[in-house]
Amino acid sequence: MKIIDDIWFTSFMANIGIVIGEDEVTGERKAYIGVGDGFHLEVDRQMIATHGAKLSPEIAARIAALLNPEGDDHA
Repeated sequence: MKIIDDIWFTSFMANIGIVIGEDEVTGERKAYIGVGDGFHLEVDRQMIATHGAKLSPEIAARIAALLNPEGDDHA
């Protein structure tokens, strides 16, 4: 899987990453979420891409809808 992008949420307690990757054969994109140690970006990215929990587009859309209940894209 080719990693396209990563998004990080860092707090005092953890470094949580979302890694978006693309299957090099099918072109299908998938996102995975997991915890990284915060010391080695590439190691964290690879670990989440291979062992993270799948984050579906439906769940991402549900989160976006809950954060933006009126459907206002400019909030």
